[in-house]
Amino acid sequence: MELGLASLLAGVGLVALERRRRHRPARAATITAALTICFAALATCTALVGFAGGLADQSGAARGASSGGAASGGTPVEARITDYLDARWAASAPTVESGDLQGQLVGKLVVVNAVTKELMFHGFFDAHPDQQADTAEDVRMVVLVWPTDVGVGTYNDGATGYRTDYWVRVVDFATKQIVGDAVVAGGDPPDSKLGLGDAYGDPPDLVAYLDGLRSAASPTATP
Repeated sequence: MELGLASLLAGVGLVALERRRRHRPARAATITAALTICFAALATCTALVGFAGGLADQSGAARGASSGGAASGGTPVEARITDYLDARWAASAPTVESGDLQGQLVGKLVVVNAVTKELMFHGFFDAHPDQQADTAEDVRMVVLVWPTDVGVGTYNDGATGYRTDYWVRVVDFATKQIVGDAVVAGGDPPDSKLGLGDAYGDPPDLVAYLDGLRSAASPTATP
């Protein structure tokens, strides 16, 4: 009886031991799987941090490029607006056309609204990115623009119809000399209008005008 009980207990012990031994690999596999998931999550977080850092670097580079060359180490174009509006050539708008501007627009340039004192006509540079000065050090030519409204008629309600002209002055910024002045006329106001108030024609096509000035010049001309 005692032998039978011992045998029974031994058998139970063996079964329990076998079960424990059989469960150990399963438990180890569970732990291993959990660790694998943790490491995978850590790797994913690290990758996301690296990706976010890359986006931040790209964003910073883009901001530098849009600031007029700050990313490349040069002086931003906007920082020298007052130099482009030097009193020697920008104290007042030109009153008469002078000089033959054909072929005179050489090198990289900036276009400045002399009234608002802001850069303008980025559409020209969309078509000719190689002609845009990325930094102040790149500027060879300064194109100054004075928008001027010219009354060309009166409507029957007493309002005025205006044509917007651009007085343009081209300055060789390297030599600090005025190359010439010109007038680029806009479109006439409409023959009739709806509602009260003055009416205006289409603004001048300065992009086409600058294209004409550039066409006769060498695109590779340097200061």
